[in-house]
Amino acid sequence: MELLTERLLPFAREHIVPIVLCLLGLICLDFGMVSLFTATGSEEELTFKPVQKDVSTKNNPEAKQDKKILVDVSGAVTNPGVYVLTSDSRVQDAIVAAGGMAGTVDSAKVAQNLNLAAPLTDGAKLYIPVAGEQMVTSSGGSTNSSAASKAVAGTSTALININAADESELDTLPGVGEVTAGKIIDNRPYQNIQELLDKEVVGQATFEKIKESISVY
Repeated sequence: MELLTERLLPFAREHIVPIVLCLLGLICLDFGMVSLFTATGSEEELTFKPVQKDVSTKNNPEAKQDKKILVDVSGAVTNPGVYVLTSDSRVQDAIVAAGGMAGTVDSAKVAQNLNLAAPLTDGAKLYIPVAGEQMVTSSGGSTNSSAASKAVAGTSTALININAADESELDTLPGVGEVTAGKIIDNRPYQNIQELLDKEVVGQATFEKIKESISVY
């Protein structure tokens, strides 16, 4: 035994560094194996929570479509009345709901001035122009819509219907040129004249000039 000790001791002193490194390696290996088996044993206890889906109307197109709006459709349609439509409906949808355009429709005015792709809002009033319709003047008489829009100041004047007037009629309004008239047509229909401001079709100054000369009937 003493002989073995005498032989191993010099060897250990000579190779002390490799021996220490081997011992450290064995310790690290043992620690790793223990950690691995511990993690494996608890694997079945792990639980995962499902991702919560955003069901708000902002990210749910179907929820948006479930919202309803009321639209009053009148004029040259088969069945005038108030209709319940989805919130993403367009002017064309309201006309279809009312049975389509009647034979009395002013097709030229519709083609030139009515934006069938315009979105609708709750409580909107949609008027389809009737061919040859007469407009009631402020004095109680009636006159052709084109002639009425060009009435001279000081005589009986008619209010211009911003939902039905063509570009030439709108162009007669003070402060309204070809570009503004086009914007008025593109943003139809209007529930009230105030929507010219709400939809940023005209500025406050122009609105003050034309508000006494327009209507949405």
